[in-house]
Amino acid sequence: MTLNNYEIREIQASELPCLEELVYEAIFNPDPSNPYPHETIYEPNVIIYWDKWGSGKMDRCLVALEGDKVIGAVWCRLLNGNPKGYGYVNDGSPELTIALYPEYRGQGIGTMLLRKLVQQATLDGFKGLSISVTKGNPALKLYAREGFSIVDDNEYDFILYKSLQS
Repeated sequence: MTLNNYEIREIQASELPCLEELVYEAIFNPDPSNPYPHETIYEPNVIIYWDKWGSGKMDRCLVALEGDKVIGAVWCRLLNGNPKGYGYVNDGSPELTIALYPEYRGQGIGTMLLRKLVQQATLDGFKGLSISVTKGNPALKLYAREGFSIVDDNEYDFILYKSLQS
């Protein structure tokens, strides 16, 4: 399939429930034979990524569609409260989440989503974007290619940041 088969646009209210499922897809599991319980998405440090979407002034979300089916999304949200997000860097930079259903990975859709959100965040005047990426996640290559740099190295993950100001 070519990228021409997909549409990227802002999420619509009727599609907000898909964030609940996509946040689960965003959690990288180095051992797919032992999946995380689905209830993980309701833990306090995870639910902040998708619950009450649209309530934050820096909430932005783009979806990728194949026909009328949401197949992935990229979103950012300022997570500087209590708890802070896993990828917190500073109070002016929202944290990024990106997810595609497995059968749509590796086709350039994630790159397309990421570039469009970076473009939107830049136009909106955001300082930068951060993301927490589990060590061993193949998506690390995507973020490096798109200008994200490692700013912190924890036991299990890297915190990446891309400045959006010149």
